[in-house]
Amino acid sequence: MSKAQLAMVIGVSLILGFFFGEIKRSGIIEKAPNFDESLYSGSLIKQKFRTIGMIESVLPLQNNVVNVINFWATWCPPCRKEIPIFNKKFVEESTKGIGIIGIALDEEDQIKDFLTIQPVDYPHFFGQQDVSNLMGHYGNSMGVLPFTVFTDSNGNFLSSIVGEVSYERLSEAVLDAKKLTEKSQ
Repeated sequence: MSKAQLAMVIGVSLILGFFFGEIKRSGIIEKAPNFDESLYSGSLIKQKFRTIGMIESVLPLQNNVVNVINFWATWCPPCRKEIPIFNKKFVEESTKGIGIIGIALDEEDQIKDFLTIQPVDYPHFFGQQDVSNLMGHYGNSMGVLPFTVFTDSNGNFLSSIVGEVSYERLSEAVLDAKKLTEKSQ
């Protein structure tokens, strides 16, 4: 590798490192930006996503006080690292009005193969452009993964976390989201 090529690789790496470091440090996005409702066929509650077997289904949001929607992909190492955390939180919170939903930016075959290695205990859906559009709807127009969104029972945005979450951070964010729903009632 020539010195010019090495300098180019180092420069691009520094820029990408700074950019993704800034996104990770930003943590919670307090407010979703304005978005074009015409991108969606009806409300989020009526929007259908695919499940294994190509069954189209709406997201199970309405029975929960708070919904935790985790956007992930099988090819994303931080996303894969989060799955046991979301599995644990799902077991703890599923009877307390907290719903956890995974939405993968993948194709069905990739999900099927992945699920033979890593079980996912909470409901999950998958897609491509529809998933990217939904991430943009919640303020993640860059498509950074993992991305976790907190909504009320109507799918209204409460908060989001860009980047990998720890169990402690997820627990704190769930409590914060519950407080926001209590204030709005």
